[in-house]
Amino acid sequence: MDFIKQVYTACNTKNSKRLALCLERLAELQSQGKISKEEVQSFKRVLDMAGKGEWDSAQSIALQFAQDQVR
Repeated sequence: MDFIKQVYTACNTKNSKRLALCLERLAELQSQGKISKEEVQSFKRVLDMAGKGEWDSAQSIALQFAQDQVR
């Protein structure tokens, strides 16, 4: 959940530095086996969108990820 919040914040603030930190953290989580392949693909999709300047779309998807975790 902390990672989802980190991704959401990066997208919400349209902050490229935070986005880079998210990419680093995603790689760490993946190498530690703390995130599934499917989750990695989903997060990469969001981070790629943000990297292309599609901040609002990426933010919406990150928010949906967070809401899905609460349900």
